[in-house]
Amino acid sequence: MLPTFPLIERHRARANRERIRQLVRQMAPLVAVISPRVQHEGGSFTTERHDDGTEAVPTTELRAEVSFEKLRLADFTEARRDALLLDAATQMARGQIKMITSTLDDVTERTGNVVDGEGRPFDEDKFIEAMEKMDHTFDERGVWRGPAIFGGSAEANAESIGNALESPRLKIVIDRKRDEFRRREAARILVG
Repeated sequence: MLPTFPLIERHRARANRERIRQLVRQMAPLVAVISPRVQHEGGSFTTERHDDGTEAVPTTELRAEVSFEKLRLADFTEARRDALLLDAATQMARGQIKMITSTLDDVTERTGNVVDGEGRPFDEDKFIEAMEKMDHTFDERGVWRGPAIFGGSAEANAESIGNALESPRLKIVIDRKRDEFRRREAARILVG
């Protein structure tokens, strides 16, 4: 029987998992901006919304499967290992994006925040309509913390978003949202 090297195996497994995480963050920027949460037990967790509502959400498992043929240790090169890690990361990134977009689709549908472009290109009007339907946050000085935007062609969306950010119509929406935010915060402070 061949000897085992538990310390080396644990170190390699930890390094492989971290490399997969790095690759997933590169392939799926949306995943990179979401803080990870680890839950060790249970079949669901509870989400608390800003409107003081709660919702039980079932846990979801994502897996990646990687298989390779037996080979001599000398033939198992770093390039071969990297290809296997890339394959696992690609599966994980696809699964995470699918899960996130499915959740976002469900939530926006239930809350009435869907902006249907009806097959037309993304434009300033659609951007402002989306901003109108969203809740926004502001820092202590009242500076708007704009949303992160993902999806579609960055080049195609950049011009529309750039135009919308300069639009007086957006300023009116953000000013109104700032007032709503301050009222919510003031009510929360008074109640708390």
